[in-house]
Amino acid sequence: MPITGSLPGFRQVILSLLLLSIVQLSAVAQDNLAGDWDGGNWGAVKLSGAGDNDYLGSYSNTYNGQPGLLEFYRKGIYSSSFTGIWKESSATEGHPVRQGTITMTVLSDGSLDLTWQATDSDPSRAPKGTAHWIRK
Repeated sequence: MPITGSLPGFRQVILSLLLLSIVQLSAVAQDNLAGDWDGGNWGAVKLSGAGDNDYLGSYSNTYNGQPGLLEFYRKGIYSSSFTGIWKESSATEGHPVRQGTITMTVLSDGSLDLTWQATDSDPSRAPKGTAHWIRK
């Protein structure tokens, strides 16, 4: 008797695991975040794909009026979280270049929750915060 016949439900378990893997892979593939986003206090956000798990982008609400830069990298192949950096394009008078780290999580409704932290040392600006972005 084959092994699969001697274990009750063995085929069903294998098929279920295979189906779960396919669903997870397709969910990852559907996380296409490229496009325009309403970034709330980040202003207008634009993301474009830079590989299977990476995004580059810009945001409009900066201290110097020039577009800010964004880079995101997926934390793992099955992850809905990304980590990266943000940076304003140049310093403003009396203030250093504004930059820092950022973490982004894709929510079940397709919107994005972000947590950011500044790495500059300007005490007149917020050192960290959160944001919620909605696709336009």
